Amino acid sequence: MHQLKIWPVIFSLLACGCSLQHHTERAERIWLNAGSTNSLVHRAELRDSVPTDEASTVDHSFLTASGADTYYSGQTQSSAITELSGVAAVIGQRNKYWGVNDSGNQASLFAFDLTGRHIADIDLSISNRDWEDLATFTLNGENWIALADTGDNLQRHAVSTIYIFRQPDVNNPPDQLAPFREINFSYEGGPRNVESMAVSVAEGKIYLIAKDDSDPALYTLPLVPVNANSQDQNTVAIRVGQLASLNASSDDVWWERTFARKILFEATAADINVDNRTAIVANYRHVYLFKRDEAESWAQAFSRSPLIISSHRMQQSEAVAFAAKGDQILVGSEGINAPLLVIRPVNSALTAAAVK
Repeated sequence: MHQLKIWPVIFSLLACGCSLQHHTERAERIWLNAGSTNSLVHRAELRDSVPTDEASTVDHSFLTASGADTYYSGQTQSSAITELSGVAAVIGQRNKYWGVNDSGNQASLFAFDLTGRHIADIDLSISNRDWEDLATFTLNGENWIALADTGDNLQRHAVSTIYIFRQPDVNNPPDQLAPFREINFSYEGGPRNVESMAVSVAEGKIYLIAKDDSDPALYTLPLVPVNANSQDQNTVAIRVGQLASLNASSDDVWWERTFARKILFEATAADINVDNRTAIVANYRHVYLFKRDEAESWAQAFSRSPLIISSHRMQQSEAVAFAAKGDQILVGSEGINAPLLVIRPVNSALTAAAVK
């Protein structure tokens, strides 16, 4: 008799889950279908004004911005991009980005522009266990791509891998690309599920953020092997701190803030800007801006409360990246023909048209 009473509860929970999914899909359609490319999706006020001396020397900078505008920029057009889990700017190219899919998909590197127009796809000669983030950086005069195979939902993998590739020519891409270097590593303290990676060339470190609302630990790996003869085996990611809480905002509905926090507000992507003073972290509802003082490390900067610079209703946002010049941010989501958003800084001393 008691068993029979359980079924109504189960059916209620399933119905609730379907209702929440429908609500999420409807919320995405509202802003997606209400406008066209370059339609304003969200505006964030970051501070009242920009000091005159800052505005005159730094124009389109997230470091000095008084606000941030988020626009719908297009949708991914390649049918092969189904679960976009990482994006990174193509160095040397305006409005072009690299992207990869999550686990269970082909091992390919994609290229597309700000509107989602497909440019190229390149087979990578590695397996896709659970690819979660991308980063591009310049080191010793060469341009590189870092790919984080670090997803581990069950936290059962003793070893994770970051692959380093030479950035290919996006306008004349090769059919296949092999990694220049493989960093096979474990985490200090045991396996972690990580979806966020950022590269600091200035510090010579790769930052990794655990996807865990109760313990969003920060880890670092050396960007360059300590030993020139090292094959990057048995490297340990050292815990250097903890990411500040990624808070909700008034844009989030009450049930998301109350009941879905652990799902919606854990870190899913990160990037460090070329200016080495600003960084971003994303989750399923927001993009957060971190600012670093000149005298501190990124570990210290990530421990301070960030600014929410964008809110959105995308179903599963797991990809974010600064533009190659650092003057805008691209945000992507999983799904076929998924929407792309672009965030641009707004300074009180400048007109909105000046940053478009």
